Amino acid sequence: MHEIVAAKYATALCIQSKQKGNLHECVDDLEKFCELLKTNNEFYEFLVHPEIKDDEKIEVLNKTLRGKTPDELIDTIILLIQHDRIEDIFLVSEDLKMKYYEDLGIKFAIVKTAVALKDDEIDMLKKKLSNKYGCDVVIENEIDESLIGGVYLKVSDETIDETIKGRLERMKKQLLEKDEVIS
Repeated sequence: MHEIVAAKYATALCIQSKQKGNLHECVDDLEKFCELLKTNNEFYEFLVHPEIKDDEKIEVLNKTLRGKTPDELIDTIILLIQHDRIEDIFLVSEDLKMKYYEDLGIKFAIVKTAVALKDDEIDMLKKKLSNKYGCDVVIENEIDESLIGGVYLKVSDETIDETIKGRLERMKKQLLEKDEVIS
């Protein structure tokens, strides 16, 4: 559900920023903003905290970002706050990057692993994906220790989850479904 909603925000932002000719700037600024949220837990908690009024959050955003980042990006972040969806900003960023690279004829792949991939592993994966899709591929390797092991790969609308965490979640779901049938 979150991915579907995030895709709508990303699509709207993509259209607006293309019209203003600053899609690349929006992609870069949104990526930097997401990195800030990942590294500055206090700021992230401020934005997601339900007891802090949206007006206060918006005031801080306007004071810090207006004039430095495209208005349509700021307006999108404000909409996410007003609709209690600010936690989806990371998905919006991923989706916007995919749309940006698609416009350039390049596939954007997100590869999540428990440990960083080596350069030769990324090169090998890039080569395989380029052959599969018949175009250049940009790979972003995200480290997520909660995956335990394995690989999560997302390219456009295709997702492959071969992580240990993903397998355990699927196994749990299957066992719960069987338990409902047995009861």
